[in-house]
Amino acid sequence: VRISEGNYLGTLERGWIEIKNKYVSLEGGWNSDFSERNPLKYVTRMQPGIANKSTIGRFILNVEATSNKIGSIFIDGIFFDLGLAMEYMPANPDPRNGWPEGCETGRIKPVGTPPNPTIRLIGGKVAGNLTIRNCMFLNASFNGIIMSNMGGNWEICNNVFVSNLYAACEITGGLNQNTSAHQSKVNFHNNTVLFTWPTTKEMESMGYGYRFRNGADHDVHHNIFGGNNFGALDA
Repeated sequence: VRISEGNYLGTLERGWIEIKNKYVSLEGGWNSDFSERNPLKYVTRMQPGIANKSTIGRFILNVEATSNKIGSIFIDGIFFDLGLAMEYMPANPDPRNGWPEGCETGRIKPVGTPPNPTIRLIGGKVAGNLTIRNCMFLNASFNGIIMSNMGGNWEICNNVFVSNLYAACEITGGLNQNTSAHQSKVNFHNNTVLFTWPTTKEMESMGYGYRFRNGADHDVHHNIFGGNNFGALDA
């Protein structure tokens, strides 16, 4: 599926899109007549705003496809952003606001209760081959990517993650860990991961660049981690 520039908010502009039981490719960054592709010039966005916040649900993009362990899904060249839907502390020097001088706002307000719900940028579970590349993941209130690998080879590469809460990327193996863990593989490489928020301003926990989880084999290499509470961390 080739997607031209614009902001895509799903059915009735509810603020989220779902792929269910389909092995498809989503390729953003095309111009309006599909004669040229340049994801930096022709920006394909999934960027809900305050008006969509009550209808977004738990994710911007949910991918549920477990029927074909040799099938493939590609997500390429899409800009995922919750920055317009979240509420932030004011820009003033009160240390409780966590405001870096020169920034437009302070830290994100607490999530899980109003005003900010917990929303993933990409969630779901997939069996088979999954590739996520050339995308941007910004301002998630519950992980940029958080998914279950139900058996297959996944590649997450050449993406930019900035200012996500808890973890930029977290992949769990969804198969029996004693017998099938090695059927779930994740190759996370050549990504830029910056400024992941921890659970509190005091940084007691979370704030992972990449969060290793049980049940999958993780190959994390050639990434740039900066400003995270933890870089690539086994949790």
